[in-house]
Amino acid sequence: MLVDARGVPLSLIASGANVHDVKLLQPTLDRTVLARPQPHPERPQNLCADAGYKGGPALQAAVARNYQPPIKQRKEEAD
Repeated sequence: MLVDARGVPLSLIASGANVHDVKLLQPTLDRTVLARPQPHPERPQNLCADAGYKGGPALQAAVARNYQPPIKQRKEEAD
């Protein structure tokens, strides 16, 4: 599920319990039901996720859609 800053659902993908959620990031981002405003330097669009999304296809999917992914390491999350 993808939600906005207020927790309003924007996208939802259903899958089997044995599918890792990182594999569902790209289809979830592609199924957003509302048009996103274009990113602007004064109002960037962030994608907040845990460290499981930090590299590889998940990071590429976020960057390709103009999200700035502030993904933190687990020890940084505790601070």
